[in-house]
Amino acid sequence: MDDEGVDGVETTIVCAVLLADGWHEIQQGSFRVGEPADGWHDDMTPIALEDRPVPMFTYLEETDGAPMRVKGALSSILAVKERVYD
Repeated sequence: MDDEGVDGVETTIVCAVLLADGWHEIQQGSFRVGEPADGWHDDMTPIALEDRPVPMFTYLEETDGAPMRVKGALSSILAVKERVYD
């Protein structure tokens, strides 16, 4: 999978995503964008499904101290924050 996911977004440095309910902080390096898929393998590579042409995303988010995997349609992301390294 390419580090540049969509429209020049470097997926490896995404630190937060804006969804309809607000900003979500994500675990560093966990943001992934996949071709049409219905989910991800344990190594976070997409499982392709030909008849569902919906680009998907996934990331890990800390909830009450436990990592939770979040998945959804790429079109539901309104914006991303990227870490800037000098």
